[in-house]
Amino acid sequence: MPKLARDVCVKKWSLGKHISVLGIVSAAGKSFAPAIVVEAKQLKKSWARSYPEAMWGVDDAGYFAEGPFYDAMVKFVKDSEPEGGAADNPRVLFMDNYRSHLDPAVLKLLRAHNVRVVTFHPHTTHIFCVLDTSNFAMFKRVLKSYFDDDMLIITMDNIGEMIKHAWKEATKLTMDAMTGEVESAASKGFKTAGIVPFDRAVIDSVVDGKHAAIAKIFDGVKKETAAAGGAAPPAPATIRLTAAERAEILADFEKQHLEVVGYAATPFDAAKNRSRKAMSELATGSDFIAAVEAKDAAKVAEVAAVGARKDARAAAKADKAAALAAAAATKAADALAKQKMKEDKAKAAEVAKAAKTAKPVKAPAATAAPKRARAPDGDDYARRYVKSRK
Repeated sequence: MPKLARDVCVKKWSLGKHISVLGIVSAAGKSFAPAIVVEAKQLKKSWARSYPEAMWGVDDAGYFAEGPFYDAMVKFVKDSEPEGGAADNPRVLFMDNYRSHLDPAVLKLLRAHNVRVVTFHPHTTHIFCVLDTSNFAMFKRVLKSYFDDDMLIITMDNIGEMIKHAWKEATKLTMDAMTGEVESAASKGFKTAGIVPFDRAVIDSVVDGKHAAIAKIFDGVKKETAAAGGAAPPAPATIRLTAAERAEILADFEKQHLEVVGYAATPFDAAKNRSRKAMSELATGSDFIAAVEAKDAAKVAEVAAVGARKDARAAAKADKAAALAAAAATKAADALAKQKMKEDKAKAAEVAKAAKTAKPVKAPAATAAPKRARAPDGDDYARRYVKSRK
């Protein structure tokens, strides 16, 4: 550490990535697993495994641009399909005017499935976006408590689990002890804002009350600044609504409840020809894991197939080499046999030629038998003596 660094704060978690979470809650409190977009080039299986029920995707900046938001709306249309079919059971989807929410492809998709889109005017989301002050606020508080816990080490491999717990806590249903009715923070927020059920008088009072409270806070800040001798901050143009502006908002709001808003009715026409970034598709975590595992299995099978083909080629090459060696040995044996046969034939020819050209050999003349040699005198005397005795 540098010598001059006296106060050093080392965080126990460092994700290093921007993460966006898209949640949808109905006025009755029904919710779905959220969609999660991570600032990355490619999604990892370990991230999706921490929350397999959610939808996962990647984006260059980690936001729900046109591509990821369209995929999230496809999942929403599928999950919120009415029992009697979408043709006779319209649904209403409340959104702000973020650019991807007003994408023509998204609006056409929702229109095709009988989903009526209601978008709020700019600078009124703090009044009408009731989820920001109910479910989403609870979700952020719970998630922040995990990050503040010194016993937890949060990484990209378990951030999905934290999001899962926070979302479950933020969307849980409660039962009224007096009436026995099941309620949720979303249903209370929709009712308090006068959206569901729709009540123009409630909306009018909410608009006046919230803007009056904001104006009061602004006046207090302005007085404190003036007392301190500083320049007063400029008053924002949207701090108060005129009667005409309020009437326009309410008329447009009431109109959107009665008819489907198409792309041409949105204030987003000026950006119709904007360039679209290529985004990766969102996928449910379990489906993504299954796809990755199938891809890994296919890769292993391909490696095994390549190894089998390599072994087969090696075996065929060895068999071919053995066949060539056997053929060469047979050829050599045949050559030796032919050479020996040739040599034997040549030798037989030489013997025949020699026998043909050789002169006959005369037999030696017969000789008379040799005369019997005369026995020595001693033997003759013995013979005579034997004869005389007889």
